Amino acid sequence: MNDYTIVSRILHQNLGYLSKWGLEFLSEEIIPSKVIEERLSIFYKNPENLIELSVSYSMGSKTKTPAFSVNLHSGKGGFLSILEILEKSGMEFLSTSFCNKYGTLNTEEFVEKFTTTLRTLLETKFLDYISGKTPLPSFDWGPYK
Repeated sequence: MNDYTIVSRILHQNLGYLSKWGLEFLSEEIIPSKVIEERLSIFYKNPENLIELSVSYSMGSKTKTPAFSVNLHSGKGGFLSILEILEKSGMEFLSTSFCNKYGTLNTEEFVEKFTTTLRTLLETKFLDYISGKTPLPSFDWGPYK
């Protein structure tokens, strides 16, 4: 069983609570990339308010550690990177749950720690965004094109 299979299984088991905000499983895919690492991405979407949540996992390599990224998108061009917001708001200590920097946790332990932290963040700091009460900020993709 490879890491993607393990991660997928645990994410599906632990993210069922997303349905309380109307987020429904949309798709899962392994996305290849020449720019950033290949990653497993799982997408959820609320069909009423068009909020989409993506959870992506990169296995890491010799130079990069296994890591998660979580982004919120809206149908109106809004975008929010949860990890970026944590780092900008002085909550970097929580971002350690998104990266298995020292490799001290096996894959299962790492995913469990991540999903616990993510749930806490979504139910507190990001609740108004995920529920659609607060619009997601617009994002200028210009520099990335």
